[in-house]
Formats: sequence, structure tokens, C-alpha cells
Amino acid sequence: MLAVGFACTALTLDFTINQPEVLYLEGQQIERRLHRKEEFIKKFVGNEAIRDSLKNIHENESWAQYVISELGTKRNIYIQTFENGKLKFWSGIKIVLGSDSLLREGTNFIPWENGYYEAVKQSWGNSSVVCYIPVRARYPYQNEYLRNEFSPDLISSNNL
Repeated sequence: MLAVGFACTALTLDFTINQPEVLYLEGQQIERRLHRKEEFIKKFVGNEAIRDSLKNIHENESWAQYVISELGTKRNIYIQTFENGKLKFWSGIKIVLGSDSLLREGTNFIPWENGYYEAVKQSWGNSSVVCYIPVRARYPYQNEYLRNEFSPDLISSNNL
């Protein structure tokens, strides 16, 4: 009886929700989660004390470890700092740009060798910070470890 109930529910869902609606809803979910991360980055980098400490993060090991742990490990956001357009600090190896000169202020979408990223750049004086949000992996080879999937903190299904 329980199996018949599950089958009826599955058929009902299959007939009432079509594929374009599912794709639209999942696209909205990714957009909402990206906006939340953007807001976090704006608040984080917008804090004057944090912004000033990011200028010298490459000289402060404990602060660098905290940023790597808090942003990279917990929030899946990678950060790079630049001075006069030259890289001073980077928190991960997924994406590393030698210069921020090709990025405009604000948000940028970057196709990179191993995936697609949203980059948020904020500059002040001769310094800048770029935060990268992984959106989707893009590997030349796929296997059980490397899969071209969306970042799991943005969406968990593979419908898109």
C-alpha cells in the first residue's frame, strides 16, 4: 500500500511540475545563495578595520589562517589581496590571478581553467581585495572525484 502511495505521489509530481519550472526554481535558488554570499563579502570587506588588516594579511600568519579557515573552508569563498595591481596574498589554489587589472570594480563572472567563478572586487587607494565564489566546476577529465557540477553550497541537485 505504501509503495502505491509513493508511486501516485511521484506520478502527480511528474505531471504537475514540468522541466522548465524545475530549472527556473533551481536557477532562482542559485541566484539567492549567490546574493547572500555577495552581501557577506560586502559587509566583510566593507568593515574598515578588516579592510585595513587585509592590506597586511601576508605579514600576519594568524589572521591569514583565520581568513583561510573562515572564508575558504566554512564559506567556500577564496580571497586575494593586491597592491598596485600585484598579488600579495591568496587563500587557495583553485583560482589565482597574478593581477587584478582585468577585473572591474564590483562583481565579475570569470570562466577559469577548472571552473566558473563570481569575483567581487573592492579597491581603495592602491590596494584591492578580490573574493571568488566557486559557481561550477569545469574539468577536462571527469571521474569519480572530478565532476563538472555546481558548487554544493549553491545547489545540491544536478538538474541544471
